[in-house]
This record gives sequence, C-alpha cells and structure tokens, in this order.
Amino acid sequence: MAKVAAGLLSSGWHVAWPMEDGGAGYDLLAHRRNGKAHEYRRIQVKTTTGPKLNRSGSRGPCYKFSSSRGSAYKATYSDRQCDLVAFVAMDRDLLWVVPPQKVGLTFNPHPKTSLPWDALSDI
Repeated sequence: MAKVAAGLLSSGWHVAWPMEDGGAGYDLLAHRRNGKAHEYRRIQVKTTTGPKLNRSGSRGPCYKFSSSRGSAYKATYSDRQCDLVAFVAMDRDLLWVVPPQKVGLTFNPHPKTSLPWDALSDI
C-alpha cells in the first residue's frame, strides 16, 4: 500500500487512509485539485510477492492476484466500494490499475501489460 501511496504522491495526488480497516472497501483515498474542481479516487490495493506456480509446476508468465474481499468473502469489489484496484508485483516493481468492474475473484496479468509508475498521474 505504501508503494502505491508513494507513487500517487510523486504524481501530484494527496493521499489519505480510511479510519477503519477493511470496512471502507478501499485502502487509499487519492485527492487532487484540477483547476477549480477536486478529483477523488478510492483505491483498493492488492499485492503479490511473485509469480505463482502453474499446474505443471513451473513459473508461468503471469502473476495471480486474489481480488476477493477478504479470506471469508467470495465477492469482488464494485464501483460502490472503490474507483480503482491497483495491483502491485513486489518482486519486479510492476503495476496494474484496473476499474473494479473488470476484475473477477482473481486477476492474472502478464508482466508486459504493466504500467509505468508515473501513469498514476493519469488515473
């Protein structure tokens, strides 16, 4: 979460954390002033330490993120809870930012589809 917050701060956003853990449906609140208007983004952050083994036992070209709401939940995030889901692969410093409607219970991105960290300025 701190990695995404740092990326947002360096991209011109202000960052706040919700007062309650888990109940808000997002991990970070990003805010910036755009002229006279204010922009806000509620961001859920998911991380993984590296690629998972696939069925054959070898590392595949994809990462696997669990994007369900907690271990007891079998539900995904909706646009009522967050505006974006940020996925971070810690081993290679990779980033994907996706609207919650495009994420199922798992998210399996390829490293070639990751975003540069300065893309956070355009979220």
